[in-house]
Amino acid sequence: PAMDDLLSTAIEEVALEGSNGCTVETLWDLLEKKLPINNISQLTDITKQLLWACLLQRPTDIKMYRRRTGQPASLGKPKKSKKGAEPEFHWVDCPPEQVESHQAAEQHDVHLVASEDMRASTLGLYDA
Repeated sequence: PAMDDLLSTAIEEVALEGSNGCTVETLWDLLEKKLPINNISQLTDITKQLLWACLLQRPTDIKMYRRRTGQPASLGKPKKSKKGAEPEFHWVDCPPEQVESHQAAEQHDVHLVASEDMRASTLGLYDA
């Protein structure tokens, strides 16, 4: 149950970051501020590995992206989408080797983005 609670909190934190998501490092920072969660009082490397494995098992809830290769960070600033609703980033899906561990994901500046349904659910928004 403790890992389930940590996983739920992690997904919620990613969802609250909106359509741009957050880096793995930011997720750790957000979770550290929420501790203790159940009987987990610190994010050890083993805890991060276990949580990362759980996140990888939730591909419909959490997507993993990285900035398009060769795109300078300054070009990664959000642009207004045609709908004018949410900013649009230029992300590409991550190859499996870039997300096989949380360390690899951190090294490749992987961003975690919650699905639209997960973001809406976290905010309490539901289709009528």
